Amino acid sequence: MTDATSRRAYGFYGDVVVFDTTFNTNRYDLTFAPMLGVNNHGQTIVLACAFLSKETTESFVWMFEEFKKAMPGGEPKTIITDQDAAMAIAISIAFPTTFHRLCIWHITSKFSVKLPRDAYKEYWREFQKAIWDTDNKDEFDAKWNIVVTKAGLTDHPWLSSMFDLRESWVPAYARQFFAAGMSSSQRAEGSHGFFKQYISRRNSLMDFIIRFERALSHQREKELVADHVDAFEVAQCLLPMPMNKQMATLYTRTMFQKFEQELIQSTACFLELKTEDACKVVFNVSERKNWETRVAEVVKLKLLKDGPSNNEVGGSSSQTQYMKDPKRVRCKGRSKGVTGAKEKAMKRGIRHCRECGHIGHDRRQCPALNTPTSPSNQ
Repeated sequence: MTDATSRRAYGFYGDVVVFDTTFNTNRYDLTFAPMLGVNNHGQTIVLACAFLSKETTESFVWMFEEFKKAMPGGEPKTIITDQDAAMAIAISIAFPTTFHRLCIWHITSKFSVKLPRDAYKEYWREFQKAIWDTDNKDEFDAKWNIVVTKAGLTDHPWLSSMFDLRESWVPAYARQFFAAGMSSSQRAEGSHGFFKQYISRRNSLMDFIIRFERALSHQREKELVADHVDAFEVAQCLLPMPMNKQMATLYTRTMFQKFEQELIQSTACFLELKTEDACKVVFNVSERKNWETRVAEVVKLKLLKDGPSNNEVGGSSSQTQYMKDPKRVRCKGRSKGVTGAKEKAMKRGIRHCRECGHIGHDRRQCPALNTPTSPSNQ
């Protein structure tokens, strides 16, 4: 199952495909098998998917052949899967020119189970260094054989089988094949968790399709939001370099952040020319952090040398100074002036008697009310 949007995405990002299967997605116990990729924002995208009744070589071959018919551009350059024999045979049949890379996470997670407990505790770190900290094939082979010999596991069947498959999962061997920064199928694991928020094993096939399309639309909405941000916003540069500013306008936000981190790491070392002749040039390479620390120390010593001294660096003075209370200062803002009696009276206004309307008295003292009555009025 695929659509025009997924086919178009495969035309752009179909170099690397991640394939994995998952269960408990429908009431018929059919295996859900999505083909995933990664877009220019580093987001997981669905290229195609299928339901399989059995996980056999024939089922996988059928799916991969249908995938090639539906997608433009032929087979991918790299496909990443877990270690499955039927899947490996099907890939070699349907995708003969595709590099099949095994998920390194699934393999390294088995060391604790396959190796003896004492050997795992003592030599696991050395196995990690051999896997991750080697730059070429010969270096990996040498370190691997040293660790296996020290651990007394030269005849261990599982380690021997993993060494025979080293071209499919060891970074020193697989580095030459483009993999979009991926070495495991964990994107598939994350995608399974995402889709299981929308679907369950109680769904019929019709319910599954409706819910799956809803989840797919939400996933694509995030891609549209990222496209909008990249179209109308420019990423902030940590390094004020012309090249860095130019890349901020060319790369997507996610890819630019990765590029900028590599650019920062490239400036982490300081090169100092030591000797040069017709045969060789010798440089002294030091970490820039250490170099900047040494420069700061030299500047500090220079300031101490040129500045005033009390006979010795860090000497103390015997003079005593007494601190008094500071003078009161007027705060900022509009200050209040001195108000006189006339101004206060003007602010209060003129009071009138409510009975007669004259000033100078109020109703209690009004003469009109206090005038005695005559006998004729009685």
